Amino acid sequence: RDAGFNSGPMADGSMRRLLCQIPGPPGTDWAGGCFPLLVDLGGYPTKPPDCHFPAREGPSLLQRPLTKSAKVLALPTAQRDCHGNGFMHNNVYPSGKVCLSTLTPVHESGWHPSFTVAEILLSVQRL
Repeated sequence: RDAGFNSGPMADGSMRRLLCQIPGPPGTDWAGGCFPLLVDLGGYPTKPPDCHFPAREGPSLLQRPLTKSAKVLALPTAQRDCHGNGFMHNNVYPSGKVCLSTLTPVHESGWHPSFTVAEILLSVQRL
């Protein structure tokens, strides 16, 4: 845990799937918010993890909160309908998958096995 970031294994007990909470950076429209991010470490560190923001509709993957005081932001239903994960961002696909050059395979772009989970979370926060 560092600077408001939280992470832990999913409720299914898998240590390869993490539920992380990313704080909104100060001085931005996201300040004061806490954004859940699912990180699948399947092939990590040789392959980049799969990172995505969970959908706001349907069964929740967030089976337990990481903090009691976290404020998870959600948009009104009309806005959620246009983007499945509850908000719109140029670097987030409608499915919630994060589009970041460091999260693409080595032969395609910039992933390197030396990247830590903390560095990945900071990169997502800085989008």
